[in-house]
Amino acid sequence: MAVSTTIDFDKLPKAQDSFILFEKLGEGTYGEVFRAKFRDSSECVAAKIIRVRNEEDLNEFENELHILTKVSKQAENLPDFIGIFGDCDAFHAQRIWFVMELCSIGPISRLFKEIGKENEL
Repeated sequence: MAVSTTIDFDKLPKAQDSFILFEKLGEGTYGEVFRAKFRDSSECVAAKIIRVRNEEDLNEFENELHILTKVSKQAENLPDFIGIFGDCDAFHAQRIWFVMELCSIGPISRLFKEIGKENEL
């Protein structure tokens, strides 16, 4: 596995200890997005699960992490970034979970389009 200078994967909180995974909401180039729920509350979240297989995946992961931490909580109309968690798939490959506030409008790309339309008015 590629080595991150930003994150120590072995020290990430374990996703399965914190969340129950529900239905798949969508997928993209680097991962799938699921509805999940905190184990200790009724709060639902969006969990994007990516498998870090190579240097390109790692770079994408680190770029997305940088963007999410930078914009999180800066605008009231953007979902909050909760954090990153780790686990392994059935083949023992390292996976990273990006956990965010669940956006009822759908994918965050649709939210950005809606915000853009509002700004044009």
